[in-house]
Amino acid sequence: MDTNIKDTNIFSKINKIYNTKGFLDKYGLDIWTAVIICLVFFVITSYFYVLNNIEPIVADWENQKCSPAIMPFAGLINKGPNDSAFDFTGKNFTGCVQGILTNIIAYAFQPIYYIMKNITDAFSELLGALNSIRAVFDRIRKTIDEFSTETMGRTMNITMPIVQMLIAIKSMGGKMVGTLTASLYTLIGSYTTLQSFFLLIIELITTIIIILGVIIAGLIVANFFAFGALSPVIALNTAILIAITIPMVLIHIFVSNILALSADSMMAVPSCFSKQTMIDVRSNDCVSVKKSIADIEVGDVLKYGEKVTAIMKFSAKDQILYEIDRVKITGEHRLFHKELGWIKAKAHPNRILLPEFNEPFVYCLGTHTKTFALEHIPGHIQIYSDWDDIDEDILNSLYFALPNNFSNKDIHAYLDNGIIGSSVLELQNGNKINISDVKINDTLVNGEKVLGIIKIDAVDLKNMYEYKYKDKTICGFNVSLDTNEIDTNEIDTNEIELPREKYLYQLLTDTGVFYVNGIQIRDYNYGIDKYML
Repeated sequence: MDTNIKDTNIFSKINKIYNTKGFLDKYGLDIWTAVIICLVFFVITSYFYVLNNIEPIVADWENQKCSPAIMPFAGLINKGPNDSAFDFTGKNFTGCVQGILTNIIAYAFQPIYYIMKNITDAFSELLGALNSIRAVFDRIRKTIDEFSTETMGRTMNITMPIVQMLIAIKSMGGKMVGTLTASLYTLIGSYTTLQSFFLLIIELITTIIIILGVIIAGLIVANFFAFGALSPVIALNTAILIAITIPMVLIHIFVSNILALSADSMMAVPSCFSKQTMIDVRSNDCVSVKKSIADIEVGDVLKYGEKVTAIMKFSAKDQILYEIDRVKITGEHRLFHKELGWIKAKAHPNRILLPEFNEPFVYCLGTHTKTFALEHIPGHIQIYSDWDDIDEDILNSLYFALPNNFSNKDIHAYLDNGIIGSSVLELQNGNKINISDVKINDTLVNGEKVLGIIKIDAVDLKNMYEYKYKDKTICGFNVSLDTNEIDTNEIDTNEIELPREKYLYQLLTDTGVFYVNGIQIRDYNYGIDKYML
């Protein structure tokens, strides 16, 4: 019951609130009527104001066109010739609104414009500073360029006379060399003429001495049958013979010692090839490369599989060389001819004698096959013997010195000969050097002249020996001591264990012997020659 009464009161209050009239409900019509009357009055007043002041407004249109009193009548006051009053009023209104907004935005963006101006000014100053730095560097560059140009000019002014002077000196030197060369050849010619003259005298006097000797011998025989009647004649001829012989001996001594001549010259050792000989050698990647025979090393493998077991270098003095298929070779060296077999170079049908060979040395090789091939003409392979020059007769002589079923490859391992590089030799001037340091044409202690130097591969040799004679020792392989000079009973040969030598050395001399560590030994050729004696 009470609840219904309360609900009725609430609704009554709400209805009372909504049913009560407000101010606008009571006076709204009056208010709108007043507003409309004011607007009409404003418009009419403005219109007549504009009509009364139209000329001053048109004259000051730019300043008056955005006035609130003018804007509604802009089309009536100052419309364009092609615009209606309404269109011009709209355009004027739009322009005024845009102008007002432009001014408002300009004021709003002034801080940003200020910041951008400061940033622009900062970059302008930075650019100015950079331009100043560039100007400094430009001045430095110009200064350096001017300095370099001036320095180069001064240098050229100094060096050009020096260059001209050097050219003049070179020209003068060339002329002096030419003059000295001509003088040298003149002296050599004179020396050769003098040699020939003295040799002619020696031969002439020798002939006279022989004739006198024969005459004296005949007179002695005749005097025997003449019972001494010819004794004065024999005495006279003997005196003449003595008178001729004494000057002859003096002249011979002079010629031998001063002019280094000899009536009989020793035959030159047959050597091998010119330094210009090119040989194909296998490289690490099995590709063949050409090397001069002078540059071949012990252990090199040639194109066709021949392993180099020894390299030889000899004096070229008194050598007679030929050219066969572009290869310069000594006349005594053998090569294989398809029709003639193994022949000496001097007997080859295509040989060309080289009368002038000015190289100081010639070279040869030892190989494990005892031969090697050259291909100086493409497609033409020529087989040459190595230094040992082994043929069937020599192989038969070596039969007992080699193992059963031996081949050419065993000759190096069993018959090669050499001594270790630290072995000491004495020169004629008293100096002592190792055999590995000996040079071609060195003269040893007893006058032995070194004609050749041999370097041998010691890796594949079978044994190393120690040779003792009294208190002196030589270490090597197959060393041949000169038994003509020493007591063989005092020779002690022992096989020894030594650190494996990579190379052994030997010599070739004009006497066939030389001293090592005070012991006289045979030279390299005797190593195989001894089996053919």
